[in-house]
Amino acid sequence: AWEMASKGTVVKYDGYLKTKYKRKFIKSFDLETGEVEFDEREEVVDDKPIDLQVPLSEFFIKDIYIYDVQDQPELAWIQKYNKQQLEQEFGKFKNFKYVKDKQTTTRFQTTMDTYFYQKWGHRVDEEEDYEVVRYYNKFEDRYEIWINGIDILRSPLLWGKTKKMYPFSKGILEPFEGKQFFYGKSFPHILEGIQDIDNTLRNSIIDKMYR
Repeated sequence: AWEMASKGTVVKYDGYLKTKYKRKFIKSFDLETGEVEFDEREEVVDDKPIDLQVPLSEFFIKDIYIYDVQDQPELAWIQKYNKQQLEQEFGKFKNFKYVKDKQTTTRFQTTMDTYFYQKWGHRVDEEEDYEVVRYYNKFEDRYEIWINGIDILRSPLLWGKTKKMYPFSKGILEPFEGKQFFYGKSFPHILEGIQDIDNTLRNSIIDKMYR
């Protein structure tokens, strides 16, 4: 409710997170000498459904005049990751070994001077910055993940069986709004007109008093 009041629109992602990476397990610890014995093995660390709020600056829609997020022809969720986050979530994917960071890719800029490179390259500033693009298209039944221009996943939409769904839900603040647009109207924006009238009235009174 607070988010809708301050921003006018809230988009949430409903998905599932499963990650597996190496963990160290303590076998023994000697309090006198400080010696530690441990085993290291791969374990499932996260295996749970998740419910995340998506920043509006990361969420891209096809048509602003379509109110329902499920009716959008296509969507894109674009995030910035560091190297550790990237390896934890995508390290087991088949094409992960081909993903390069900004500095490495810049060395081959002449051969990588493609449409996709131009789009993400200028937004990735640091060496270990990665741009993860999740692309959803319900009508073509496509779900894709791209990292710095490398396709990590191409598949049909994972959500829904006969009726495909996007893994997003949306709410807007609409006390005086219809449903003609995708985005709602924030409470500060609603108050803006009232504040303008108040300022105009005060200025008019001050001008008349001064005269």
